[in-house]
Amino acid sequence: MRPGGAVIDIGLFDDSEVYRAGIEAVLATEADIKVTVSGKVHEATAQLRHVRPQVVLLGSVRGHDQVLTALGRLRRMGTPPVLLLIPAQERISLHGLLEAGALGITDRDGGAAALAHAVRTVASGGWSLPAQLARTVVTGYLRGGAREHGNRALQEVRERLTPRQQEVLTLMSEGMTNPEIAEVLSVGTATVKDHVQTILDRLGTPNRTLAARLAWEAQLATCGPATPSGV
Repeated sequence: MRPGGAVIDIGLFDDSEVYRAGIEAVLATEADIKVTVSGKVHEATAQLRHVRPQVVLLGSVRGHDQVLTALGRLRRMGTPPVLLLIPAQERISLHGLLEAGALGITDRDGGAAALAHAVRTVASGGWSLPAQLARTVVTGYLRGGAREHGNRALQEVRERLTPRQQEVLTLMSEGMTNPEIAEVLSVGTATVKDHVQTILDRLGTPNRTLAARLAWEAQLATCGPATPSGV
């Protein structure tokens, strides 16, 4: 259960009506999770123009390409974080799905507790990957050009953001709220709010989650800002 009894609104999109009904029934047992919009994968973009859930659950029975296409459309819309429902045995490009904008991947046929945990993790701005998938991603990251990709992300952040904005972005990537960031930096909450909006505008990211992802790729927590910062 989330602090304060807050409910996570969910958008559920999958081509199987029976599967959607099953997921809705499973999530109905969770007091802090509610499916507010549901439909087939190709209906997601149209429905999300009118309803803004906190997390989008996206599945498919038509294969990897359809998921990638849907992810691309949702990302261009600036939708909430997407959690993918993928069969554990399906051979897919995890890197491609994450690059396309997914914030989490969970087993399509996994248990209720695992699904609820993944939803809560993604809703809070975190990444959610099953252990075996996480090992695959980390191994691929370490073996395949991670340093070069991180250097490019770091250069992009440093070119577009001031040192103070880089500090704010780093704290955002650690999951801090605006008041928590304000306390750490000894500035007002309104100042932090202005910084956050400027960061999103300059990085071209529609929400805090994708901005935090860029900070993770740039390894800002390790590198730190380019020069000493002011307010």
